Amino acid sequence: MSPRNTKMVFASSGIRTNLAYRQNGADAQKSGMVSENENPLFRARLKAGLTRPQLAKVAGTSPQQIERLEKVMREMTRTWADRLAPHIRASPVKLVFPDRSVPVQGYVGAGSEAHFYQDSHPLNEWVEAPDNATKNTVAVQIRGESLGPLFDRWFAYYDDVRDPPGMDMVGNMCVCGLTDGRVLIKKLKAGQDRTWTLLSNAELPIYDVELLWAAKVIDMRPPSALIVDVESMVAEAPPAKKRLQKPVSHIGQRKR
Repeated sequence: MSPRNTKMVFASSGIRTNLAYRQNGADAQKSGMVSENENPLFRARLKAGLTRPQLAKVAGTSPQQIERLEKVMREMTRTWADRLAPHIRASPVKLVFPDRSVPVQGYVGAGSEAHFYQDSHPLNEWVEAPDNATKNTVAVQIRGESLGPLFDRWFAYYDDVRDPPGMDMVGNMCVCGLTDGRVLIKKLKAGQDRTWTLLSNAELPIYDVELLWAAKVIDMRPPSALIVDVESMVAEAPPAKKRLQKPVSHIGQRKR
């Protein structure tokens, strides 16, 4: 995917959040409530090893403009985010929605069917962050109705990946990585010989399953939580309100 062609499609809730951030940003900066070090553009630029003049040169702007954006003296618009993000290896969404969005890592099966994943490329889909989100929080989209038809296409959030799973996860809804490559969302019950029973509302249990990893689900949100989609179908989309969805096929790396 070419970063130059990436365009963002914002949901109305995301727009409201961003407007509030931008309206309060300058006042907060002046009052000392927001540090320049907390600005996502500032952090991403330093991580990329670029000075303001260097970033300005490759982005075709001035160092003064970069400084204004970092100090929230200029609005971080969709256009600015698309323009700067490719040069600092950042997501345009994170530049516009600081600390208010998390990446969609892939999709999980709510039934017993196999869903396989590729780790070769990141997605460019983001959802609204829950109130209890941390820097490690990610989301997956549920595919299937074994949790009930209401939750098909919902997003499940998690952050604490256990490898291997612990007994404290018994009785909790978890995103689970199986040895055969499936990634499912199930309620865990301890089995025999370090295996697990996977439970759901609408299907029979899956017995004696070996799990590579599992993570407790910390929140769930409806499909309307999606705030950005990839470039492939956005080129002809209206600039603000149309929200697109496409199948995703990636699960991020887990912690050990």
